[in-house]
Amino acid sequence: MKKSILVFCMLLQLVCVSVYAQTGIFVPELSVVDGQISEFMQKWNLPGGSVALVKEGRLLYARGFGEADKSTRVQPHHLFRIASLSKPITAMAIMKLIQEGMLQADALVFGEKGILNTPAYQHIADERVKRITVRHLLEHTAGWDREINPLGDPMFNSVIIAKEMQVATPANQLAIIQYVLSKPLDFDPGTKFSYSNIGYCIVGRIIEQVTGLPYGEYVYQHLLQPLGIADIQLAKNLYEAKHEKEVRYHDVSSRGLMPSVYDPSDKVSYPYGGFNLEAMDSHGGWIASATDLAKLLVAADGFSTKPDFLQAATINAMITPCKQYPGYAMGWFVNSSGNWWHTGSLAGSSAIMVRLQEGYSWVVLFNGNPQTHAYFAALDQLMITALRKVQIWPTHDLFNPAAVTQRDTQ
Repeated sequence: MKKSILVFCMLLQLVCVSVYAQTGIFVPELSVVDGQISEFMQKWNLPGGSVALVKEGRLLYARGFGEADKSTRVQPHHLFRIASLSKPITAMAIMKLIQEGMLQADALVFGEKGILNTPAYQHIADERVKRITVRHLLEHTAGWDREINPLGDPMFNSVIIAKEMQVATPANQLAIIQYVLSKPLDFDPGTKFSYSNIGYCIVGRIIEQVTGLPYGEYVYQHLLQPLGIADIQLAKNLYEAKHEKEVRYHDVSSRGLMPSVYDPSDKVSYPYGGFNLEAMDSHGGWIASATDLAKLLVAADGFSTKPDFLQAATINAMITPCKQYPGYAMGWFVNSSGNWWHTGSLAGSSAIMVRLQEGYSWVVLFNGNPQTHAYFAALDQLMITALRKVQIWPTHDLFNPAAVTQRDTQ
């Protein structure tokens, strides 16, 4: 009987290894991280994932887990939808413009004296909108509250908005913003914190107005390309249009097929046409690998280990808590210990990016999302738990291509 149980356990272990096969450079000192990620994915039924871990500016760990698309294993170069991890990217872009004197954090956004003072943004139903500043948008204090608004989050209601605004479905960024401006605010700007995707959608349009470039082009040309990052790109709605390195997203909920944003009479898997991701560029629309996000984070982490593209004063301003809610700054969740992080959540994808004051940072991306509070609470602790189990820290830096020769690949 004992022998049978032992054989069964061995077979079960083999199944788990095959489902969550690992790729990338194997780091023996960090094998505990391999195990922690695999256990987490098994518990939450996640198809695939990618993890990058940095210590003191050095990339120590870059691994892929499980399934990218059908029979393809996730590799560290695979791209994932990063959802609201896009907000820190947008915040970095805005802070760079502020640093260069092209913009001020307390500049007005709408109205005659606002940045967006073109005719497209003049139909304003609530005069309080003219008091909204760039800072309000970045800190989620501009006046919109999706929790009490009958429509909910306008960024996920592009079909309804398209119909009301009499434009083709799905509604784009401009139509959504115009719709929101035609409605009253939920509270006075600067008086309350309420997480707002529409606020960051507007921030993207500010970047376009100030720079004269499309949002994505500005971010690529002025943030990513100078850092040698080529594969952080804006996502597409449909599977057929996905990037060749992009994973497939799995809706692990029980919701079934949903109406398409292109034609509500068609039913689609929610991650592919159930919402207009292409309109979510500056608040949730990027795809990236974990390693590229880690490289971007290292370039703006405030540590002296590697040069930052943002000045120290700019970084300090970016991570200073807002007055209305001490847990959020400009594009980052923050705490009194000096840690910054952000999570991302869309149907079929979930993500977290963390920078700890002790010199560690990491990015974890999955192509599944149980979308429960318990899941994100566990995701928050995933790497913290793993790091506590590390006995010896390696000294290599996988950001340096020559370091690849020092380790075996799997």
